[in-house]
Amino acid sequence: SVYIKTVMRGLQPGLIICGAPGVGKTYKVLQQLRANGYEDGYNLDIIKGKCTPRQLYLSLFQFRERGKIIVIDDADALVGPHAPEDCINMLKAALDSTATDEGRKVSYRIAGNILDEEGREVPKTCYYNGGIIVITNYNMGQLDTALRGRTFVQSLDFTNEQILDLIEDMMPNLGQGQLSESSKAKALDYLKELAESGADMEISIRTFMTCARLFVVCEGELDMSDADVKSMIKEQMENQAIRGGRKY
Repeated sequence: SVYIKTVMRGLQPGLIICGAPGVGKTYKVLQQLRANGYEDGYNLDIIKGKCTPRQLYLSLFQFRERGKIIVIDDADALVGPHAPEDCINMLKAALDSTATDEGRKVSYRIAGNILDEEGREVPKTCYYNGGIIVITNYNMGQLDTALRGRTFVQSLDFTNEQILDLIEDMMPNLGQGQLSESSKAKALDYLKELAESGADMEISIRTFMTCARLFVVCEGELDMSDADVKSMIKEQMENQAIRGGRKY
């Protein structure tokens, strides 16, 4: 997207992408970055899942040069409503577009030394000139106001039909080596059928993959028909659509 291009070119320090899980947010972002020469560990760092303030600071220090990008993917401990103040403050500093020519000053002033993965001491202050892309399942209202004010924020809300179109575009790259083309085609066709019938369901890439796996099992079982699989898929879609529990 254009938003990602502004981060790659250094015109904007960061981008926050919000949206429901399983709609291809991460896939699309990494696809665009890698198509533009970004490689993991070289000019791209991907923080996924649990991350401490120390790990965040080390990532900012190691990928601080202009042109490099840090992708924070589904790391609720860094950007969610309960994120530590240290993390929020570091991200605010790293995204401060009113910084000096040297860059955006980021500090992590803890007692003792900060060591990198090689055991080398790292300064407790650095100037960050890279870009940050945050991908989260939280909605915009749940994120820190100051973070949102320093970035572009894009909210991805799709209908089931739009998600199915996305899945169809991505399908050749989904489940490679695990799912047959026929199982994926059958899963997509049946999910489209359910969507057209107005069934109450929440479609995502994850649910598509689950459905395709059921068709793979059917291909190897003589006593299981496509009709049996469709019945199981409909049951799963109904179960997934039940409201309750924790939802972002």
